[in-house]
Amino acid sequence: MYPVVTADEMRLLDRLTIEDAGIPGIVLMENAAREVTQAVQELYDGQSPVTVIAGTGNNGGDGLAVARQLTVAGVETLVVLVGGRELVSGDALTQLDIVDTLGIDVIEVVQDDVPEEAFEALELAGVCVDAVFGVGLSRDVSGPAATILEALGDVEAMIVSVDLPSGVCPNTGQVLGIAVAADVTVTFGMPKRGHTQYPGRALAGELVVADIGIPPAIISHVGPQVTLSSDIAPPYLPPRPPHAHKGQFGHIVIVGGGTGTSGAALLAGMAALRCGAGLCTVVTHARVQGVLEGRYPELMVEAGWSDEGLRSQVLDRLLDVADVIVAGPGLAVTPLGRAVVDTVLEAERPVVLDAGALSILAPLGASGIRGVNRVITPHPGEAGRLLGMSSEEVQMDRFAAVSELSARVGGTVVLKGAATLVASEDAGISVNTSGNPGMATAGTGDVLAGMCAAFMARELDTYEAIRTAVYVHGRAGDAAADLLGMESVIATDVLEALPGILHEQPTR
Repeated sequence: MYPVVTADEMRLLDRLTIEDAGIPGIVLMENAAREVTQAVQELYDGQSPVTVIAGTGNNGGDGLAVARQLTVAGVETLVVLVGGRELVSGDALTQLDIVDTLGIDVIEVVQDDVPEEAFEALELAGVCVDAVFGVGLSRDVSGPAATILEALGDVEAMIVSVDLPSGVCPNTGQVLGIAVAADVTVTFGMPKRGHTQYPGRALAGELVVADIGIPPAIISHVGPQVTLSSDIAPPYLPPRPPHAHKGQFGHIVIVGGGTGTSGAALLAGMAALRCGAGLCTVVTHARVQGVLEGRYPELMVEAGWSDEGLRSQVLDRLLDVADVIVAGPGLAVTPLGRAVVDTVLEAERPVVLDAGALSILAPLGASGIRGVNRVITPHPGEAGRLLGMSSEEVQMDRFAAVSELSARVGGTVVLKGAATLVASEDAGISVNTSGNPGMATAGTGDVLAGMCAAFMARELDTYEAIRTAVYVHGRAGDAAADLLGMESVIATDVLEALPGILHEQPTR
């Protein structure tokens, strides 16, 4: 699994590499600068100068080393130093001394009144290197740094950010006052959490992860809790034995659907079947049964409740034979819906709680639905209701929100949205790397719920089953968008793309 780190974890990795592995900080800085220099040279037009905007910390030291390497390579290079020289220390000061020795022009920006030559250096550049702030930024950008970052937003030059676009929070991806929109970001060692979530993910542009020499043993020792799903590869499901029968692949029971929302349960059921479930039954309102029955001959449909109340005998019988239950797609938020969900939870079967079920249970809070065999799949609004906060607060720090949900629920949590997060108290957090904006359309969440249940029914750890289902769901969405264009993708297209994704063969 490819680790993703917080600012604190990255600082610890750097410190242990220097102190325990004996690799001097200046060597790490040189390695980092070499990778950035290569990225700049790939964009360099051979004529315009390169302007390095450097802060006074180690990120600025990386930038100063880039300025030296470019100059030695024959590239005209200017430096805009944001902050006084007296603030530069350690390895960064060593780099500044070398820059001065080589006669590279350094324009100091120490007051709010930024000198005109600093703006000219930005305007003349073919490439600007953003090395103002790295992972240490924890407050809103202000003063001359804010002025410079604002000016960077108006230049025509290509922008290469060092480690992280300046102004992006390394832990959340949020903008701290103002931030650089880079064309390329070269990050060191491993991605930071801020690279994976929006808006930071978009502001980073093309992300290049550079190996600067941090030993694998030190990474293992620190043990980052967040990984990328890009390590998931076919085959996505365990192979079927030659003597297989349908009972080995799970009976999925979808509890949901209602007048006007029957399609949600249908999508979840067909997604479960397309992902290899041996059997799938939709349990729904009596008025909806006739609408769904026979729509797909492979899908069984029964009435578990009516306007008169629960049909307990039917509902209990089906929940008793279910290997995994999906509760919520298209389920109305009513007292009858609450009775349905209560019955599902009393069955004590592995359950995926989605959509209507989450809205019904929201007054209980996340702790009120605690259970290790429970998977919840909220979007930010549903997550906020479970945590007693707004969806905007959830989005401000998605990692914190999904961690808190996982701790309270005790099971696995899927926080949906761009770069969906999958979290488990024991396994950590996985950032999904597949999918596209075309999937922001009605019904795709219902497809995902059915997929999660089908993957859970196989010989997979629950966390691995869910992160794999989320990844395959995104891959199917990508395939649909490639075929139809993002604007035209609907949930059925994602469903129809699943067989092609599941049929992918491992690369050799």
